[in-house]
Amino acid sequence: MAKAIIDYQKAFKEITNVLTKNENILSIFVFGSMVSGDLWEESDIDLFVLCKDEFDKVRDVYLESLSIPIHIKFLSKESFINIYNESSQKRVLKDTLLSSKLIYSKDKDIDVIYTDIKYLTFKDKEIWNLVYLGKLLKDIGICKKYLHTGGLYTCYEILIRVFDSYSKLYLNMNGLVVSKDSLTMACNLNDSFNEKVKDVLFKEFDINHINEALKYIETYVDLNLKVAAKVLIEFLENENRALSSYEIKNSTIFKNFDIKIENILKKLYKNNMVSKDVRDFKDPFENLLTEENVYSYKEF
Repeated sequence: MAKAIIDYQKAFKEITNVLTKNENILSIFVFGSMVSGDLWEESDIDLFVLCKDEFDKVRDVYLESLSIPIHIKFLSKESFINIYNESSQKRVLKDTLLSSKLIYSKDKDIDVIYTDIKYLTFKDKEIWNLVYLGKLLKDIGICKKYLHTGGLYTCYEILIRVFDSYSKLYLNMNGLVVSKDSLTMACNLNDSFNEKVKDVLFKEFDINHINEALKYIETYVDLNLKVAAKVLIEFLENENRALSSYEIKNSTIFKNFDIKIENILKKLYKNNMVSKDVRDFKDPFENLLTEENVYSYKEF
């Protein structure tokens, strides 16, 4: 692979030299294996290129340089800014740029957006802890359900999702970038977790390995729950009233995130970190429909 890495470096230098000589090219981002470092013989060189004009939509171009496959996404600066300003698309753009590296730029507007996205990531890191925590808790619940009912093959499949959800929470809580390679990164950084994963994936199927993996991950959640759910606990403290998961989820601070709020609140209540009650749930005409769970801040 040593020779292949040299070939990738040469091909990367050749294509970027060609692009930077073009006056219409404003910025170049590299992402994928060239950034993560997990190159192998069939890896592409992935580039995201912003131009002065043309390309109102992403134009994918595929080519080879020195026999190395290259994939380039071309987009105009105007479209790039429009995507950034559109809240529904901003998350997609953010995820792309977070896993990339800006290697060339001659446009201050693009530089500002790139810096802003990096800043926003730091600012909403604690909210993303909730996203990953809620997903992890839900996946654990599903996995344990199939383990209990005897659906071992489905349980095994869901456990892989549990590993991925845990990895994202672990990386985010440690200030690291979450990507599609999160499981690999978490295994490389956490030897004890890596052992649990290898026991499940590479040893003969054993239900004890599944139980041990779940126990390890649930222990991690219990030990780190106060930190992982910090922004939610503080939100309840500031509100100073009992709220349903629906009301919390639709508050200004959380409404743009896919958070399994009820799963987290149940876990917090189980760990004696919030108070729980029920209240009447009525229709717009004040007719009683049912009751619903509500949660409030609790000193602990």
